[in-house]
Amino acid sequence: MSLKQYLDTLSSTHTVNLVAHSMGNIVCGSALEQGANVAKYALLNAAVPAICYDTSGGVVQASWNYETPNDDPDSATVALSYQGRLANVSGGLINFYLPNDSALAAWEINNDSPTGGRFPLLGLRPHQWTDGNISNAGYRYQRTASPSQKLRVVLTSGERILASADEAMGFAVQSSSLTVGADGRTRGSIQDWVDMTAYSFDTVHSAQFLFPIQQTRNFYSALLLKFGVAAQP
Repeated sequence: MSLKQYLDTLSSTHTVNLVAHSMGNIVCGSALEQGANVAKYALLNAAVPAICYDTSGGVVQASWNYETPNDDPDSATVALSYQGRLANVSGGLINFYLPNDSALAAWEINNDSPTGGRFPLLGLRPHQWTDGNISNAGYRYQRTASPSQKLRVVLTSGERILASADEAMGFAVQSSSLTVGADGRTRGSIQDWVDMTAYSFDTVHSAQFLFPIQQTRNFYSALLLKFGVAAQP
């Protein structure tokens, strides 16, 4: 059962607040995209591209110097990308971000292209083999291709045009932004922001769960306050 389906089973007398950490925000984002109704939603260290929520251009990393389908002139291609996928969701979204999060820094490296990114030896997306290996088979984005045919996978038996956003985002599409959890500038459908550096989380991606309560007490108090829930003495 999906998260959205589960939330639909709850009594209307419930006040539903969501909290998700890291890639758990993909699950919650999907539920909101499907129309889930929540009062508040706290994104902790969210491993989701900021451009999913914010289409203003303020989070785009222009210095990365590679082409992505997120700003392609063909709307069908953009529909398979990250661009604005969660820009219209509602639910009192609060971004609990950590600018120096070590895991999200690794996400940034993995997002770089093996053919044009800043870390060409470490790039994982688009998912393709190096030049000269099985005719460079794998996924790719080709901006100059015909509309609706710009995202594809090259196989030893030929090519296949991508039609699924899930497959495209998972294998062929790069983000042109940092993650929400690393970029406190993210706006769009996100309405509130908390810099977790204030809680001395430093670079630790899961500090909320790894640190003792003496170190996390202020964080959890702030989280409850955002939800309008009184903390127990």
